Amino acid sequence: MPGARSADRAPPVQRVRIIEHIRANKWKAEWVDPNPGLVHYVESGQLVCLWKEHKAFLKEESEAQRLREHNERNGYMPESPLTKAAEQVFETVGDDIKFYNGILSGSSDALERVKVRAGMAEQPTRMWRTSTVRAPFTCPSTMHWNSPARSAHRNLQLYW
Repeated sequence: MPGARSADRAPPVQRVRIIEHIRANKWKAEWVDPNPGLVHYVESGQLVCLWKEHKAFLKEESEAQRLREHNERNGYMPESPLTKAAEQVFETVGDDIKFYNGILSGSSDALERVKVRAGMAEQPTRMWRTSTVRAPFTCPSTMHWNSPARSAHRNLQLYW
């Protein structure tokens, strides 16, 4: 795909059996599928998940792609002042909440505490294998003008 990020053009998942650890991040692997019997060296970064978890891994990858597409449709811009402000706010919240690439992530309990404190309405979220919940970006300019969230945004004051 032209214009797609390198992570979006990742090769299909291949099944290997690890034979031995060579050094640092090098492993000797035997391919099970597609090229059965092929023995070659791989790096740790190429080993993404256990084979028994590959379906869940692929599902998470497709959901992450859908979250990125949702963010693009809803006005997420990585370098915008709104994004920078959200990143700084969530850095100071604590509660092990992260806002990265337009996706708010953290444990379900922590995310619920932040929602209550912020007075946020229900947002679509996804639970991942790691018990992490991820919620998409919603740009204030896409909110209805008279909504409570929009009113709160209008009353926001920034102090430098």
